[in-house]
Amino acid sequence: MHPKRSTSLEHRAGQLAALAWRFGLPEAIVFSMAGVTYFYNAFRFSLPTGYGGLFGLMSEEILAGRFALPVDVANYGPGGIPFAYPPIGLYLAALVQHLAHVSYLDYARWGPAFLSVVFVVAFYWLGRATLHNRGAALAAAVLVAAAGEVFGNQATASGVVRSVAGVWTAGACALAELAYRAERRRAALVIGAGVLFGLLLATHLSYAVVGALGILAMGTLRGRKSWWRNALTGAGILSIGVLVSSPWWGTVWARHGAEVFVSALQTHGNTGVLSHINEGLLAVLKLAGGWILNLGVRWSPAPLVGLALLGLGFAIVKGRWALVGWFAAVLLFTGEPDRYLAMIGSLMAGDLIAEVVRPRIQQSPTEQQWPNARLGQWAAAGLILSVVWWQGFKIARSVEPVLTNDDLDLGAWFQDKTPQSAAYLFISSQHDLSEWMPFLLRRTPATAPWGSEWIGRYSVESRRFDRLGECADAQSWVCVTAFLQDEGLSPDYLVVPSAMDPLVSELEADPAWVAGYGNGTYRTFTRSLEG
Repeated sequence: MHPKRSTSLEHRAGQLAALAWRFGLPEAIVFSMAGVTYFYNAFRFSLPTGYGGLFGLMSEEILAGRFALPVDVANYGPGGIPFAYPPIGLYLAALVQHLAHVSYLDYARWGPAFLSVVFVVAFYWLGRATLHNRGAALAAAVLVAAAGEVFGNQATASGVVRSVAGVWTAGACALAELAYRAERRRAALVIGAGVLFGLLLATHLSYAVVGALGILAMGTLRGRKSWWRNALTGAGILSIGVLVSSPWWGTVWARHGAEVFVSALQTHGNTGVLSHINEGLLAVLKLAGGWILNLGVRWSPAPLVGLALLGLGFAIVKGRWALVGWFAAVLLFTGEPDRYLAMIGSLMAGDLIAEVVRPRIQQSPTEQQWPNARLGQWAAAGLILSVVWWQGFKIARSVEPVLTNDDLDLGAWFQDKTPQSAAYLFISSQHDLSEWMPFLLRRTPATAPWGSEWIGRYSVESRRFDRLGECADAQSWVCVTAFLQDEGLSPDYLVVPSAMDPLVSELEADPAWVAGYGNGTYRTFTRSLEG
C-alpha cells in the first residue's frame, strides 16, 4: 500500500475511533451485550426462570392491602410468617402489576431482566468512580454481565428483589467513593449516598451488609491522608441510610419485635465467620482458610474466575486496598458471598485488563494518537472480554423455567377444590419448583424453609426439606411415611410427580390415601376417611 494512502487510512480510522469513544459507542455496546444476556430467556419463554413465589405472594399482599405494609404473609414458613422482609422491591413489583395490569408471573419474567441491565449501568458508574478509568469500568461491566452467580440471583425471578438491591448497592458505593474524594459539594454526595443506602437497607439485608462493607472499606483503606474525615463521612452515609429506612424497620420492630431481625441474621450464614465465633479461634481460622482455598470454585464462567483471581493479585500488588479490603470483608463476614465476590472481582479484573492494554496516552485516543495506541492490545482485550461474555451468555441460555402449564393447572385445582385450611406435602427434591408451590396452590406446605428464617425455624425446615428430598430421590413411600412420623406431620394432601412410578404405585395400594386430581405431570392423593 502507498505510504500516503496508509497514513490517510490511519488518520480516518483514528477520527472514527475518537468519535466512537467520545459519543459513548463502547458503553452502548456493553449495555447491549448485557441486554442480550438478560432478556434472552424473557423473550424465549412464557414463564419466568428461577424461583420467586414468596416474593409474588408478598407483592400480592401489598396490592390487596392497597399498598399498606402488610402484617404477615400466608402459607410460607410454613404456616405464615411476619411481613418483615425489606419491602422496596416488593412494592415496585406491586406497583408495576397495578399500573401495567400484568400478573406477577409476567413481571417476574420481564422485571428482573430490565432491572439487571440497570444494575450493569450502575455498576459501570461504580467502576468509573472506584477505578478512575473508563476502559477499566467498561471491562468490569462486561465481566459482571457475564457472571453466572449474578445472573442466577438477579436476572431470574428472585431478581424481583435482588436486582433492585444490586442497583442500590452499586449506586450507594459509587456516590460514597465520590464523596470521599470531593472537595466541593461533599455534603450533597454524602446525602445522596445515604439515601441510596437507606433504599438498599429497605430492599435486601444481605446486599445492605455488602454495601456497608464497601462504603467503610472505601473510606478507611484509602491511606492515612484524611482518615478521620473519611471515617466520619462513611459513618454519616450509613447513619443517613438507617434513618431513611426507619419507616420500614421501625414499623416491623413495633409489630413483631427485634427477634425477627435476630432470627434472620442467624440463618443462611449471614454473618460469615461470626456465626462460628463460639467455636473458638482455631475453628474460625480453619473455616476462613477453607473459604480462601475454595475461592471461585462455585463461580462461572471459568474465564471470569481466572481473571477475577488475577485481578485480586494485581490489586494486592498495586495496593488497591479499598477493593482488597472490601473483597476480604465480604468473603469473611457475609453468607452466600459468591455473587458479591464475583462483582468485586469483576472490578479488580477490569482494572487489570485496563492496565495491561493501557496505551502511553492517558485520555481517550484522538485521530493523531490512535495509530500508536496499541491497537493490537485493545483488540486482544476486546477478544478476551467477548469470550467471557459469550461463556456467560451460554450459561444464561442453558437456564429453563421450572414452571409449566401443568403447575399452573395444579394450582388452579387446589385453589378451587380444597379448603383454605388444607396442608399439603409436595414430594420432590427440586428446590426452585418446591419454592413456587405455596404461591401456586395458596395452601400451607407441611414443610418449607422459605421464609422460616423470620420465625427462627430455618435450620429445622431446611433439615426437613433435605430429608424429604432424599425420600423423593429414592421414590420410597416407606421413607416418606417414616419422615412424616418422625417429624409429627399430618398433611391433608400429597402432591407426587407422575414420573415417580414406584411411589405412585405404593400410594395407590395404601388404603389410607385416595387418588384425586391428576394431569400430565402430577398426581394428588387425599387422606382417606378410614385412614
